[in-house]
Amino acid sequence: MVYKGMASKNPIKISVLVLFSMALPVNAELKVTPRVSMSQLYSDNLFNRSDTQQIESDNVNQLVAALALNSRSMLLDTNLSYQYTKLKYQTFHQLDQDFSNYLASTTFKLIDDQLLIKLSTQKGRFASTLTSGNSGDDILSGAAQTDITNYKINSNFNSRLGRFLDYNFNLTADKIKADQVTNAEQSLLDDTDAYSTQLTLSNGRFFKHSYWRLSARQTESERRGQGFSSLTKQKLNNYRANLGFGLTSTTSLYLQYAKEDYDVIGGGAPHLNYASYGSGIRWQPSSKTDIKLAYNWALDDNNEDHISAELAWHPSRRTSFEISTKKRFFGDAYSFSFNHRKKRIVTKVAYTEQIISYRLSSLDESPTDNLICPTLEPFTLDQCEFTSDPSPTLGAGQQLIPQQELTPDLQNNTYLDKRYTASISYQKRKLLTHFNFISSTQTNLQTDQERDQLFVGLRFNYLLSQRDSIEFSSSISQFQLEDEEQLLPRFDDTRLSLSYQRSLSPEIGVQLQLTELDRDFESNQQYKEQRIMLSLSMRF
Repeated sequence: MVYKGMASKNPIKISVLVLFSMALPVNAELKVTPRVSMSQLYSDNLFNRSDTQQIESDNVNQLVAALALNSRSMLLDTNLSYQYTKLKYQTFHQLDQDFSNYLASTTFKLIDDQLLIKLSTQKGRFASTLTSGNSGDDILSGAAQTDITNYKINSNFNSRLGRFLDYNFNLTADKIKADQVTNAEQSLLDDTDAYSTQLTLSNGRFFKHSYWRLSARQTESERRGQGFSSLTKQKLNNYRANLGFGLTSTTSLYLQYAKEDYDVIGGGAPHLNYASYGSGIRWQPSSKTDIKLAYNWALDDNNEDHISAELAWHPSRRTSFEISTKKRFFGDAYSFSFNHRKKRIVTKVAYTEQIISYRLSSLDESPTDNLICPTLEPFTLDQCEFTSDPSPTLGAGQQLIPQQELTPDLQNNTYLDKRYTASISYQKRKLLTHFNFISSTQTNLQTDQERDQLFVGLRFNYLLSQRDSIEFSSSISQFQLEDEEQLLPRFDDTRLSLSYQRSLSPEIGVQLQLTELDRDFESNQQYKEQRIMLSLSMRF
């Protein structure tokens, strides 16, 4: 097994450094944070084998060198996060490897911040499939892995025409490059070029007793490469219009129009569309409550008339509740969200239905349950904020408390994803607890095959002293494919972890971690693995 080194990727690494250096203004405040960690890890079942006669153990030396650069000024915000990882195996030298992950971005702030242009590039190494047998969370076993490199430009212009018109234009262009890590493996994800344009026009302050809004969005992605599917081009169009007239101080009559198209060129998937117009009543009894109810007539014989409804309730800055029902090109669509923050507890519950794929997800930043909190102890949860960016830019005195998400699926397929999520964070004195729940049912739009995913995670962190802390985490993950005739075998992954951290100084820390991985599967792929890791980290 021969791993590709980073020597062939020098142009990519150089482009990251050039992007950062070109964007660094002379008078900007530059923050540099280097970090180095060295770890000794032992695994008693490195290759995740179920047959006891084939189980192999090994010791792995891991070196991680990371560098974070942040620069802020009136015209530019620039960020670079670079991490180099080297793995050296005591017995299985053929698995020795080194690789780099990075994220670099530059945001130009022009015309009094009305025009924002963001250039970014990112590279990461992921498990290629959800069933590869290495729990999808690391690269130690040498199982199917893929390097994903992403280049992206996002331009957003937001302005107004006097008191009559507010308008917004957004353009996003994205390029994904997928490379198999070993010569013997084929990446399931093709290289992709994608773009999205959106124009939104809405009423200005001149309109006191009426309101209107027009929006149009077009998304297109085109695959290049030797994938396992004949699908080559994908288009999504979305057009919407709303017009409202005030009847009383709290009630208005509104008209609406919606049209959506989903088309695949070269893949044999059905062309899906929906168009309708409708009228309804909007009631706003206060600035905190907004209720809409409308009847909609379908504009083609393939779809039916329907009733749409929306309720938005924001009783305070810390609490929100929203629920809606409508029709889209894939059928009935429902959504629900509830958010509540108090001093010691943060709760977020949601249900969503949306079209997802690895390619489309790069164009939209899907909401996550990550928290940005102060670094100074002690802090309370009402000082934290949710972030929709999986890799947000942190300011001075901030830390990211990540929440577990479903493992990304590196395939060319597009799914209708129906997902329930719930997260609860609780803090009291020295104890910080996180609970995550995700249940997802995904339908392949090309084959109609369904798959179910479930994740339940619980994490406790307790401060023993100003320098010492312990953390216990547990999670259960399930993955199952279905077809019209039978349920296919289900993967059940359980992960338990116990760790102890000690700060030797503000810059130096040590960690001892015990981990157990357990996969239950209705074939010979079930396994158990236990790991012990001792690491030393230094910040400069």
